[in-house]
Amino acid sequence: MGYIAVFSRLLVAIVFAVSASAKLRSRAAFGDFASWLGHVPVLPARAQAATAVALAGAEAATVVLVALPWTALAGLALAVVTMTVLATGALLVARADVRVPCECFGTSTTPIGKRHVARNVTLCLAAAAGTGAQASGAGMVQPAGLGLSLGAATVAALCVVFMDDLVTLLAAPDEVSSNGRAQR
Repeated sequence: MGYIAVFSRLLVAIVFAVSASAKLRSRAAFGDFASWLGHVPVLPARAQAATAVALAGAEAATVVLVALPWTALAGLALAVVTMTVLATGALLVARADVRVPCECFGTSTTPIGKRHVARNVTLCLAAAAGTGAQASGAGMVQPAGLGLSLGAATVAALCVVFMDDLVTLLAAPDEVSSNGRAQR
């Protein structure tokens, strides 16, 4: 169970660090994220700024919490809650057929769709598995297993962060639109 906790903690730390930094890197980036939240069908306009602060703050806090052994469980639990909110938001945007790109990592031009919902649900499940493993008192880990867990989490995190780019890269040529992006 220790390896699952290590994997989950690092996966969450990398993904949330990239996401938080994309939102908090500048005042303009944060403003773009806050206005992007206006595309979430059930979010009132007056709640956009507070929601933006809460989400970016939760992501940044999660990175710190999962990094420290004595707060890792709280960090993973916060990740589960945050990913549940983000998965729900992505689902609402996808169902409303609002054609806006995901603002999670600041690089995508692909409109939110089923794969973004699936990505968020998968991250939520990974954080939940890590929460269970961390709560069980994970136990000792061996150096080789630790290295494998760290390597696997890093590769998984990169796949999450660059998911839209990977889909475009791996798409068959007839599935790529004129703007170079894979069709949904």
